[in-house]
Amino acid sequence: MAATLGATAGNIIALSAPKTRLHEVRVDERAKIYTYPITALLAMNTGDDEFSITLT
Repeated sequence: MAATLGATAGNIIALSAPKTRLHEVRVDERAKIYTYPITALLAMNTGDDEFSITLT
């Protein structure tokens, strides 16, 4: 899983979880709006790096 927030230098946050495994995906309903809750497991890639946040 990877996500980047922002586009201007100095205001960019990158999130990374290289070995994300989806555990459960289901359909729920809240106030007549369908939602899709997802449970995920994060595993190590190399060393202690299940999740990283990079600010640039």
